[in-house]
Amino acid sequence: MPGRAGIFELVHTGIFKLVHTSFVCGFSIVHLFRQVKRIYKKSCYV
Repeated sequence: MPGRAGIFELVHTGIFKLVHTSFVCGFSIVHLFRQVKRIYKKSCYV
């Protein structure tokens, strides 16, 4: 069983991964939304 330092390290790594993943996902969702908006605008003008 890991000590207190090991648990802290594990929690810190987990939080970092979670934040990094949510940042990447959020960025791609925003990018996707912009792409969809651009396509939607083009189809409206045609």
